[in-house]
Amino acid sequence: MIKKKFLFGGRILSNRGLDKKGIKVTLSNCYVVSPPEDNIESIYETAGKLARTYSYGGGCGIDISNLSPRGAKVNNTAKYTSGAVSFMETYS
Repeated sequence: MIKKKFLFGGRILSNRGLDKKGIKVTLSNCYVVSPPEDNIESIYETAGKLARTYSYGGGCGIDISNLSPRGAKVNNTAKYTSGAVSFMETYS
């Protein structure tokens, strides 16, 4: 790196040394987060993991195919789920 024959790109290059200044950052650009289980606790636990990664400057990919489709019956007062897509704004 000193001879500039090889340089990292993205966050590795832009965030190097910032941790020594007390700034919490990531040196990786992208992360894959484990998919949530099909229950409200897991859905929002996953949202928390995504939020922490975003706060350090990382990006995330996530599979939401485990979540029930819109209109599927659920065991709560709503009676039917709003579907996997309805959580994408929360995850974005």
